[in-house]
Amino acid sequence: MAQKSFGPIKKPARKLIGTYTVEPTQDGERTVTLRRAGDVQIVSALYHVPPGTHPEYAAIDVLVALLNHVPSGRLHKALVETGLASSIFGTERQQREAGFAYFGANLRRDASTEAARDALLGVLESFASKPATDEEVDLARRRLLNDIELTLADSRELTMALSECAGMGDWRVLFLYRDRLKQVTAAGVQAAALHYLKVSNRTLGMFSDPVARARRDPAGARPRRRAQGYRGSAAVAQGENFNPTPANLEARVIRTTLPGGMKLALLPKKTRAARWWRSSHCSGETSRAR
Repeated sequence: MAQKSFGPIKKPARKLIGTYTVEPTQDGERTVTLRRAGDVQIVSALYHVPPGTHPEYAAIDVLVALLNHVPSGRLHKALVETGLASSIFGTERQQREAGFAYFGANLRRDASTEAARDALLGVLESFASKPATDEEVDLARRRLLNDIELTLADSRELTMALSECAGMGDWRVLFLYRDRLKQVTAAGVQAAALHYLKVSNRTLGMFSDPVARARRDPAGARPRRRAQGYRGSAAVAQGENFNPTPANLEARVIRTTLPGGMKLALLPKKTRAARWWRSSHCSGETSRAR
């Protein structure tokens, strides 16, 4: 049926314009705080990750899966089970270009965002002291592989997945990625965690202190007639047409001797807006001032 309906359509001869920009390396941590009307608070952290076809991406996917799973994931245990947050989330964006891994927690309005923030970052950036275990990696990898098998059994989901992979460069990426997932080890996940989940690669986002009504400064309505009836001020003096001939300069120069014996020569000249310009000569040095 697909061949009958779409087979006669010719393949386009045009080529899509390739991207030429490259995601720059983030130079140090960043923090964004949002305050507006709302019923909950949010603390979150985003980390840059490589393109979806990168050989390390399978390990990154497993890393996110062992962190965001409910109820066995590290984030749920550290924030929800301890009462610091009401729920957690974690996701990654597998794209043609460089993407990101994004984690966070939802809090009640009366909960401490500082405590939740410290716990969130403590989990995400603690792999140096708490390495990924074989058991965690095995469970996360198994869940991801099961998701792929379910996708292959659902024509609608499979079509969407193949389209996404085609957007990354090749529809066969789906199957290559499945094979890479099978080869992910705890050591590979640990290396990915240390490489990407670090302070210099982090953007911290906080939605804290929500209010019942948004506090917005008035922008002010635009006047219908913004300059009607305006009359200009008095005309500005245009100065003078100065003739810099030796005779004119000599006729204008003012010479005097200061109390200390220094000889001073001044040359006045009218300029625009009735300002005066004077060239002064003192002890062999020349200075100009308005």
